[in-house]
Amino acid sequence: MFCVTANDYWHYHYRFDEETAFQKKTLGTQMAQQIMINTVVPFLYAYGRINAKPAYTDKALQWMEALPAEHNAITRGFEGLGVENLHAFDSQALLQLKNEYCNDKQCLHCAVGAQVLKNKS
Repeated sequence: MFCVTANDYWHYHYRFDEETAFQKKTLGTQMAQQIMINTVVPFLYAYGRINAKPAYTDKALQWMEALPAEHNAITRGFEGLGVENLHAFDSQALLQLKNEYCNDKQCLHCAVGAQVLKNKS
């Protein structure tokens, strides 16, 4: 579904104003996975919830467990604390924890944060 190529213009351009030798541009595997994680899966899950069709929500969750984990500074930080990051479901959960707890310094209200603080004392 994500095996697409760019417009011909982009086969000859890396930048807007500089023409280059032909090089076919395609959507990479990592970008296709990011689109699945951040667009397709949330839409499918919401559709299933709104229309009371659990088959769609179940499929969305299955895809999140089948897609590889994202690796970035945030997930590496959690991994450094011993938190597993096995698939996309895990990495999305870690990003949510960071946004909801770490950014607001709500460590005591977070199971991971509370464990880390407990281990340091």
